[in-house]
Amino acid sequence: MWPAGASELSTPGHDYIVVGAGSSGCVVASRLAQKTDARVLLIEAGGGAGSPMINMPMGFAAMIGAGAHNWSYRSDAEPALDQRGVALPRGRVLGGCSSINGMVYIRGQRQDFDGWAAQGNAGWDHASVLPLFKKSEDNWRGAGAFHGAGGELHIRPVGTRLAIADRFIEAAQQQGIPANADFNADVQDGVGYFDANIAHGVRQHTARAFLRPALRRPNLQVMKHAVVRRVLLRNGRAVGVQVLHDGQVIDIGASTEVILCAGPTVRRRYWSVPGSAIRCCWRGWVSRPCMRYRQSANIFRITSIRWSRSKPATAVPITISSARAELH
Repeated sequence: MWPAGASELSTPGHDYIVVGAGSSGCVVASRLAQKTDARVLLIEAGGGAGSPMINMPMGFAAMIGAGAHNWSYRSDAEPALDQRGVALPRGRVLGGCSSINGMVYIRGQRQDFDGWAAQGNAGWDHASVLPLFKKSEDNWRGAGAFHGAGGELHIRPVGTRLAIADRFIEAAQQQGIPANADFNADVQDGVGYFDANIAHGVRQHTARAFLRPALRRPNLQVMKHAVVRRVLLRNGRAVGVQVLHDGQVIDIGASTEVILCAGPTVRRRYWSVPGSAIRCCWRGWVSRPCMRYRQSANIFRITSIRWSRSKPATAVPITISSARAELH
């Protein structure tokens, strides 16, 4: 347990259990601990994020492959890929995928957020989530309509630019692709350089940016090297989790809420365990491969090159909702 010396019995119970100390879990747990007096337990299957290969930006090339900090999943064989599987890197470490990815900072598209709200998810529209993005940022551009300053997550421009990348941007513009200096502003279409969650030459994963400051609070505990086996239910309500930790199976209760932040790949397992009683929620999900679109490759530090499609485009940019609709 973290803080040092804590144990499963150090408190009589927990109000909130957050499963997965990854890109979202570290943020959720830190906000709960900082803004309330609730007792928060954050559970992570992996260990700490102190490895130099995690924190050194160029180390991502090693982290994205197989290793102790990566679940190293592979997809099932896909007919659209000539029966090949695809590597699915997922972080198994504090910070999750934010500790092993390429540190590119880019948000989702406005159309997707607004689409989720239109489906009945109040508060998910772009106008509602934008202030939360801004709150979390310490953006090199300063505070403005689309960015924040003074937040936990340091966002900086790419430090090194290559001549070949500059020439590629010029060539793209000559082909009619507009230049875009900020892919997290109003327009995400175009070609240019990404921003990155790097500061002072160090990766800004969520464990560093959000979790570390929150650990000063006594109401937050982190349980590392603990694999959640299932969500415990009582009368249809989540009341805790069952954890495998140090070779022991432990049931840990939550008086208020269990929050799953383990990512879609792992989260499905919790609903699939016999006795979970809610695995039916996943039936019919992810049953068809999204291989109808041929995406242009990212080259060096270039981003937001337009999509190439196998049939006439109905809208640009492609959203999750429009892609799903065209599969049916």
